[in-house]
Amino acid sequence: GTQVLDGCFVASLADLSDRVPVAGSLAAGGYASVAVDWATNAAGSLNVYLADSRNNIVGAGQVVRRAGLPSVQVWPPGTNEWYATPAATRDAPNAPERQTAIVINELMVKPPSDHDDGEFVEFYNQGTGPVDLSGWAVTDGISHAFPAGTVLAAGQYLVVAKNPGWMMANYPALTNVQGPYGGTLRNSGEQLRLVDARGNLADVVDYNTGGQWPAAAGGEGSSLELMHPDMDNNRPSAWRASDESTRTTFQTFSHTGTYRELRGLTPDAATARELLLNLTADGYVILKNIKLVKSTAPTVNLLTTGDATSHTGSGANGFLCTGTHCDSDTQPRAASPVRLDATLTPEPGFHLISQGSGDTKANLVQVDVTGIAPSDMLTLSFDGRWVRGTPLMVAQTWDRSFGKLFRFPVPNNLGTPGAVNSRRVAAPAPTVDQMAHFPVVPTASQPVVVTARVTSATPLASVSLIQRQDTVAGNAAWITLAMNDSGTGGDATAGDELWSATVPARSSGSITQFYIKAAAANAQENECPRPGMRRPGMWIAATLPPSTLP
Repeated sequence: GTQVLDGCFVASLADLSDRVPVAGSLAAGGYASVAVDWATNAAGSLNVYLADSRNNIVGAGQVVRRAGLPSVQVWPPGTNEWYATPAATRDAPNAPERQTAIVINELMVKPPSDHDDGEFVEFYNQGTGPVDLSGWAVTDGISHAFPAGTVLAAGQYLVVAKNPGWMMANYPALTNVQGPYGGTLRNSGEQLRLVDARGNLADVVDYNTGGQWPAAAGGEGSSLELMHPDMDNNRPSAWRASDESTRTTFQTFSHTGTYRELRGLTPDAATARELLLNLTADGYVILKNIKLVKSTAPTVNLLTTGDATSHTGSGANGFLCTGTHCDSDTQPRAASPVRLDATLTPEPGFHLISQGSGDTKANLVQVDVTGIAPSDMLTLSFDGRWVRGTPLMVAQTWDRSFGKLFRFPVPNNLGTPGAVNSRRVAAPAPTVDQMAHFPVVPTASQPVVVTARVTSATPLASVSLIQRQDTVAGNAAWITLAMNDSGTGGDATAGDELWSATVPARSSGSITQFYIKAAAANAQENECPRPGMRRPGMWIAATLPPSTLP
């Protein structure tokens, strides 16, 4: 509604001594202005305070005036992002001149080797014409000033690297590279700001690795790749982990040693002797032609089940995969929840996949090898290649007398700097982020409102909440509810990009699974959480005990 401004004032000094009164009223969505005569400091900056009649500060900001640019305007409205621009828009909507063609398109923030040389930031010109980057800079996260004469043509990439020489040595096709930049990309995430020659924001990404951001980019070998340059790259769901699944080739590994049987056998000797495999952390390798042979019978494979996986609970039928290694299989399962921000390849072989560190207890894969005996000279051999994550695999017998730590080669040329992203889609997909539900723990009589922030560069076809009540068998039918941003049906405010849907109350103790899917008119889709039904959000209905607080 209309706001009365009588008694309000603006000032530039912290003690409000240079106050200038503001009078009259301001209609909703309207604009008002007042003439002031304030000086900027030596750096050209000026603080601005808005206060009410009681000297309460109700708004504040800092602006920087730049030579030849008489107006400084906030964009978008309601934020604290100021743009210096040549044309003023007094008493009218702000319309600063903004540079929007250059986008941060790819980030290698944590190479798997944990060294800085492989770090890079890739910029892409999504516009229709060349952009002169002279005087532009990256000012947050890292520091880099683009040299005079730097021009990025439409559809062209520019890589800013921590070590340009190292990058060019490992990416022979990379030609447009600058650096070194100052600082280091923080592995756990930070904000990167690209500003133009006027000091105005041209692009910003507050990235992370984990949560709704691709976890495989956190040292597992992948870069962060923007799905499409037209998408909002400050949203986690606009990014994917680069596909490194075909980067390596198979190599042959082997180890020869003596099996000593350092521990006593259980009464059932047939199942006591086992070969154990585990990765040392999150990781993914593919093994083929796995063989364990005796020196006295080098053509007889003691792994009678070969590369097979057991799904019967017994290591007699193949590799039994448990704990952090439960997603390992002879073929990666399409419904597997493991690292769904990275590609699973359908390549034949035993896919050893870990979601954490392995051990010799529950977090490993194991297979029976009943044909071994004390003092046997054994040779373990296999063809293997790294796909993602840790390159270290422990292979050992159940008693630890025979075994080795194998290291798989990891390539240096990871990600796609200076080239089309491996996870780029044909058209911009919607972004779906900030999923939440309220009440967090509902009672049996409370409906639950689910919300998410949905944006799209193209028209949306639908935004859906897909939910079901969990069952012991996990086979309940999914129910789709339409979400809306109209300010009705549980939605708080129309047109604020927060979409909502209401789920009816459910009985106490019941668990509801849910995820959100947004579809654009161009047939592109996105989900939150990104694994969708394979790893949905959940809430439980419960009657909370009365508070004991006074």
